[in-house]
Amino acid sequence: MRAALRYLLMMPVLLWSASSVADDADSVKHWLPICKTLLGNGPTDFNGAYHAGECLGMIEAAAFILKKGTPGGPPILACLPDNSISTHQLLTTVLQWIEHDTDLVDTNFLVATQLALAANWPCHNETNKK
Repeated sequence: MRAALRYLLMMPVLLWSASSVADDADSVKHWLPICKTLLGNGPTDFNGAYHAGECLGMIEAAAFILKKGTPGGPPILACLPDNSISTHQLLTTVLQWIEHDTDLVDTNFLVATQLALAANWPCHNETNKK
């Protein structure tokens, strides 16, 4: 009970601190240079490697969500083939597509990732969706 009360009392502080984070912290502008380090196009120091791992995790999570989505679920649909896309292929496909569309620079990185996946692996009909 005390832990729950403490959490409720801290909630306004947590919300305030989250809102003070830079607006573009989740944007393509922020993440694209970090993600490019996974392709050997950037610094390989510890912090760079850590953030590059975060990028890869976001891309793979977005792919997982789209693969496991159900009709009527997420507004973006993609039909990624099961177990036939390598991590490198997934990464390069997403990053190249995002980099090519300069209008996405202020878009949320996860949304841009899902758009890239949908553009590269569209659902042609419901039989492709698993």
